[in-house]
This record gives sequence, C-alpha cells and structure tokens, in this order.
Amino acid sequence: MTEIPLPARLALMLALAAMALPPALALDLHVAPGGNDAASRRSDEPLASLGGARDAVRKLKATAPLTEPVRILVAGGNYRLTGPLVLTPEDSGTATAPVSYEAAPGAMPVFSGGRRLTGWQPGPGGVWQTQVPEVAAHRNPWRKDSTWIVENAGRFLDAPGEWFLARDDTLSYQPRPGEDITQAEVIAPVAEKFLVFQGDPATGRLVEHVTVKGLAFRHAQWLTPPGGFEPNQAAAAIDAAVMADGARHVTLENCELGHLGTYAVWFRRGCREVALRHCDLHDFGAGGVRIGEMAMPAQESHQTDHITVDNNLIRHGQGLLSDMGGIYTLGPSEGSVVANNVFHDIEAYSYGGWGLYTDEGSTGILFENNLVYATKTGSFHQHYGKENIIRNNILVESRLHQIQATRAEPHQSFTFERNIIYWTNASPALAGPWGTLNFDTSHNCYCLPSVSTACSVILRLAFF
Repeated sequence: MTEIPLPARLALMLALAAMALPPALALDLHVAPGGNDAASRRSDEPLASLGGARDAVRKLKATAPLTEPVRILVAGGNYRLTGPLVLTPEDSGTATAPVSYEAAPGAMPVFSGGRRLTGWQPGPGGVWQTQVPEVAAHRNPWRKDSTWIVENAGRFLDAPGEWFLARDDTLSYQPRPGEDITQAEVIAPVAEKFLVFQGDPATGRLVEHVTVKGLAFRHAQWLTPPGGFEPNQAAAAIDAAVMADGARHVTLENCELGHLGTYAVWFRRGCREVALRHCDLHDFGAGGVRIGEMAMPAQESHQTDHITVDNNLIRHGQGLLSDMGGIYTLGPSEGSVVANNVFHDIEAYSYGGWGLYTDEGSTGILFENNLVYATKTGSFHQHYGKENIIRNNILVESRLHQIQATRAEPHQSFTFERNIIYWTNASPALAGPWGTLNFDTSHNCYCLPSVSTACSVILRLAFF
C-alpha cells in the first residue's frame, strides 16, 4: 500500500476537519406589515418596524455579546416612517457578527416618510379638494438675498397638474386630462430623515459593522426654519435623508432614496470604510451624495475618508438650489473612490448643477468610470482641492459648459486623463482659468460632432 506523503496527509486532515465544522449561523429577526414590536424573535411572530427590530437586537446584546451575524429580514409591503431609524454605538455589530437590515429574499419593502391624502371632494372651477392638517402653523419668512419664488397662491391655480395649499388646511388640485384623483396616490411628506448613524468620533464611540440592504425609502420633506434660511454655499446647512457621523464599516446597498427635500446621503464627520453601492437616488431637493464637512477637521478622528460610492444611479436634482452636485465632496478624503456611477439631470436655480463637484480642499479622491450627462453647468467642477484623479469617465452634454475649474493653486489640483467629453450644443468645453491651473492632463477625447464626424463612433464604442 502506497504511503500518502505528509503534506498531502495534512491537507486531507484539514479538509476533513473543515467539513466537520458546523456551517456559519445567523440569527434572523423578521419585520412585516401588521407585525408586533412586542413579539418574540420567532419567525412566526414578526416585528412591526425597523425601530422595533433595533430594540430587539439591543435586548439580545444586553444579555450577552453577539457571537453570530444578526439579520433583520423585512417582508415586502408598505411601511410608514414618522421619524428616522437612529443607530448609535450600542447598535453596532462586529467583524464576525455584523448586523444587517435587509429585504427578505424576493421582497420589496417600501418605507414612506409621508402620509397618503384621501377624502377628495369636487370643488369650484373643476378642482378637487381635501384637508391637510397642521398647515396653518407653518410660515416661510423671506430674508435678505433669499431666492424668491412666488408660489402657492390661489390665483395661480389655472392649469392641469397644479395645486394650492391654503392656510385653512385645504389642498386644491386641478387634475390632468384623464386623471382620476380619487384613485391617485397623493403623498404629503412628514419625516425629514430616514436613517441616522449617530456615532461620536471624538470619543471613539462609533457605529460599526452595519448594513442596510434592499430597502426603499421615499417621501422626505424640508421646511424653511422659523427664522428663515439664507442661501449659502451648496446649501451647507441642510442635512440629508441619510446622515452618518462616526460610522465604520457601514454599507448601504441596493437601496432606493427618492422624493426628498434635502440631500440624499451625507457621510459627514469621522466616517471611514463606508460604502454606498447599487443604490438609486432620485428627485432630491439639494445634492445627491455629500462627503465631508465645510470646515477642516478639528482633530484626526473627525476626518472622513476611504468612502466608496460605487455603481449607483444618481439623478434628477430638482434645481431649486444653486451650487450643488450629483456628488459634492469637501476636505481631505484620501482613499475615497467614486466609480461606476451614472449621474444625470442635475439642475440648479442659478449657478451650479454639476455632476462631479470637488470643493473646500477635497483631496485624494478617485473619480473613475462614471457616466455623467444632462447637467446644467458642467459634468465636472473643481473649486479647489488637491491631487484628485478624474479618469476614464464619459462626460456628456452639459448645457452651459462641459468641465470647469475655478481656482489656480500652487499644488497639483487634479489629474484629468482618459476621459471622453461629448457635446452637441454651442457651449464651450472649458470654463475657468485653465491656462494657469496646476494639473496634469492626457489621453482625453473631446468630441463635438459639428467639428468631427468620428465623435458618434467614439461614443458608441465607449459603451462596449
């Protein structure tokens, strides 16, 4: 009998030992419409809300540390949010026992921050009316230099698709041709935020190893504060529907965020190794994704870096604000990557409305393999920053100019290479002091079909 060599015997023993180990386990909690937040952890007694599931995990952790992954599986259906799911350091998982809030297999759960308006009745002049409580308590003061948009006056209600909300709580709406308002879904947003990751980077108390996956969040409002709102850079005082401070190893994946009055997602202070992947962000009032803070970090723990924004669809900024972008970055963020995304239809009230927007000393960020099209003021704009890389992107059909840089700096501002810039309108390719900028550029293709008949061929090849 031939003796098996020692290395082969050791390999065989290790393989048999691995086969004998039990499979990795996960603790599953279930959430479903009509569930009960007082229910037990058994799958036949689902919880009613994400907050109820979070609290159930807290109770489990109070008895003993987590030793296995925890999955909150959310059944399909509609859920109402009156406020955000707030996750604090006590809601963290670990590298070996992460916590995830995710759609059950095959399910499409939708969380709405609004309430459905019903009770429509015929009104005068072909309009339909219903009541929206708590309207009279809110007023929007005008302040110096504010954007003045004259709206919500009864005399303007004169065309299909328009509406007017009176101080006596009456909402009037003139239906479009063929529209049955009694069958339409009309949502009034109530909540301002959906998710808040509330860590404290200054003290090292972080929210870690949490994933949100496959959930849709819709309808978030923003109301003018009682003292009014002064316009400022990139609407910097406005929060996002998803806010993160002191987050580590946190991921949003395959989620939808839509119909928002603010930014969609903001990785603000002290966030690292955080990812936004395969998400659909649409119909937002400010920008899409925001990384970093306006001021330079006061201490190293406050810096936000190593953020991944990958394979997302970021579209239809509403254009009621100025100085905004599909993605807006601020400050040092070395190791951050914005790749494989599609940005389109990013508008602005006056200036701004860029696809990729680096500002306030943005440093060390890679923008690669993105498609940007149908923006107002440029597919890419750097106000000021350092050593960013814009590589292998397709930048198409901005309205006013194609790419922009504002400030000539003593250091290298960015590298711009292997990009395709394609446009058919009469706008210039470049805006800003490009003759005095400190930057590297190479292997870019500028395509204006009226000048080169090869442009359409180049653009088609870029998608294959």
